Amino acid sequence: MAHRDNPEFLSASTIKGDKVVNTAGEDLGKIEELMIDVDDGRIAYAALSFGGFLGMGNKLFAIPWQALKLRLHEHTFLLDIPKETLERAEGFDKDNWPAADREWLSDTYTYYGYQPYWQRRAEEQTEIRGEVGAERLSRESASENPIFLSADSIKGNKVVNRDGNDIGKIDEIMIDLQDGNVAYAAVSHGGILGIGSKLFAIP
Repeated sequence: MAHRDNPEFLSASTIKGDKVVNTAGEDLGKIEELMIDVDDGRIAYAALSFGGFLGMGNKLFAIPWQALKLRLHEHTFLLDIPKETLERAEGFDKDNWPAADREWLSDTYTYYGYQPYWQRRAEEQTEIRGEVGAERLSRESASENPIFLSADSIKGNKVVNRDGNDIGKIDEIMIDLQDGNVAYAAVSHGGILGIGSKLFAIP
């Protein structure tokens, strides 16, 4: 059961900036950003900064969420891979993010030894609905490129209903620590100039 010392959900803002270490206790860097797969409602990858001196010249690396284990009281994530593996990995510059698609991300997951989450989902669909369901799912995945957005870029976005009426804005994104899904968006509604507004958990 979840409680304050062992929460099931953490905000994206809380996770950002947390230090990342390996099993040898070596400092690997910190989580710079969480990239959200908007279609799937889950973390596509965590962007880890690694290397550089005083933050200068840092490269970013896309890390599968499954590879990270939270050490809550240390505000640290454990990444169980050798430092050399990161040093050999293909990173990207902070000012030049890749035009990410699932093909690019699949190579990244494979490099770290993890199965992409959309492939697991397709296999589950095959087991539940048979081959036809899996084929339809793969067609859907292929027909439209998934959109990856940073948690930061989603926060602050206006929320409207189908009639175009302003409902509020996204204040925070809450992450399910177990599976990397977006548990809910905290949407602020009401009040004047943000004062007196209430927060609502929206799937």
